[in-house]
Amino acid sequence: MLAVVPVPLALVAAFAPAPVSWLAAPLAVVVLLAGIIGQVTHTGLFFVPALAAMIVATFKLWRERG
Repeated sequence: MLAVVPVPLALVAAFAPAPVSWLAAPLAVVVLLAGIIGQVTHTGLFFVPALAAMIVATFKLWRERG
């Protein structure tokens, strides 16, 4: 579930109109972070690179906004 849950939010952030995508990108980061924290003892650390990529994408999206 950790790998699948942020996917719809990432798709909304990538393809939805501007106001919706601005909210979906940080929400995807939060969902991914919550999953990593919840699974840190098992496989959560494998998804830290995905979290870094999502954070960079969120910052780029917010910078495009202005």
